Amino acid sequence: MNHRISDYFEKDKELSFYKDEKFIGNGVFFRESVGEAVFMHQIPLELLSEGISIRCLMQRGGKEIRFHGKLKSFSIQKITLFMIGEPIINNERNYLRIEDKLEIFSQKIEFSELEIYQEKIFQQVSAPDIEYLIPRNDPYYRIFKTITEQLNKVQEMMIYLVNQTEKSESSHFEQKKANISASGIRFPNSVEYSKGDLIYIRIKLSFFDEIQIIGEVIDSKQSEYNDSFETAIEYRWIDFQAKERLIYYIFQRERIIRTVSKQN
Repeated sequence: MNHRISDYFEKDKELSFYKDEKFIGNGVFFRESVGEAVFMHQIPLELLSEGISIRCLMQRGGKEIRFHGKLKSFSIQKITLFMIGEPIINNERNYLRIEDKLEIFSQKIEFSELEIYQEKIFQQVSAPDIEYLIPRNDPYYRIFKTITEQLNKVQEMMIYLVNQTEKSESSHFEQKKANISASGIRFPNSVEYSKGDLIYIRIKLSFFDEIQIIGEVIDSKQSEYNDSFETAIEYRWIDFQAKERLIYYIFQRERIIRTVSKQN
């Protein structure tokens, strides 16, 4: 299910910002626009640079709510983040995890692509003040309002990137031994990624079933056994149906692994 950022962040309620799991300052939610959120902040400017990953944390109704974003711009008073993925509430993403050999394709998403996407959206779809152009009693008002609200969802950005990356001729799969769950994946990779990098991933669950994921690197280090890099990625965007298929796949594979283990 897709959500607006304002569904979770209360305006003028204090929240905390983290960089590399370290607290860097407090702030309050200010407003949201196309795939972005603007916050008033009290972060030392020397800790900020465009493109870094920032985690936003807020307590609401006895629950801890976390969002992740990439820093687009900042000033003394405000920061603007590209918001990545769905919220994590009370660390509720605790899923069964298995090790399996999977056909995987992965590619880093450059931060500049996010800005290019935003420009393309405004070129292709005009989202003006619809109340100025269309009266509320017009039968088409609700339709256009829904369309403009959709543009405010970061998932639209992710879908665009997925479609663009799919067209790449360099998309080739490699079989890798992966540790995978419905919230993240770890696999060896010939390319070294940096913590905070956004990664586009395609995984073949079967000959007929392939899922697409946008994730963020949370750890990448040299393997002790070869020249590859052990890369741990936490999902930031995954289609609901793809996630359901992945959960089903993991449970089925785990059942097979247990059966084989008992037989041995």
